[in-house]
Amino acid sequence: MKKIILKKKNYNSLSIYWDTQKKKIFVSGLLGDLEIYNNIFEKFFFILSNKQKHMFVFWIDNYNYHLILKQIMNLCKGVCFGWFVTMEITGRNYNVYSGNKNEIVFDLGFSHGFKLNLPLGIKFFFKKRIIYLYGINLILLKDISMIICKLRRFDSYKGKGIKFLGQKVILKLGKQSQYK
Repeated sequence: MKKIILKKKNYNSLSIYWDTQKKKIFVSGLLGDLEIYNNIFEKFFFILSNKQKHMFVFWIDNYNYHLILKQIMNLCKGVCFGWFVTMEITGRNYNVYSGNKNEIVFDLGFSHGFKLNLPLGIKFFFKKRIIYLYGINLILLKDISMIICKLRRFDSYKGKGIKFLGQKVILKLGKQSQYK
């Protein structure tokens, strides 16, 4: 049996519902509603507690309890606080523009540009060459950020491309001349 405790002061307007027939967990908070579906929940024992010190207590008797707890905690943090992903574009003439309402336009040194339509749950803004993505669904946010990173992979020889802010990249040496 494992338990996890969420402190009441951080999660004031959080509510969690569990549907056994559809095998879904619904989490709703200030920023929106999320749900997860998994067939692991057949062996899942779930207790809600409204005590003075703690808001929720989860007990799980399952071999995959780490996965379930991590998904539930990510949903709770997402609907209460939201998630940010920060990305950096490095390179000469690599630019980012705002397209329509939910569209990002990338100019990454190719002969054509890239237009990326973001899903409804994701918002963005940018300053010069830094892109900020915001959303309440962590999985969707990571998927979109990986799609953006794959538009122009970071070159380990020249140091150009798209990477996460704070990501350490070791630059490789090029060919060495045999005549000195």
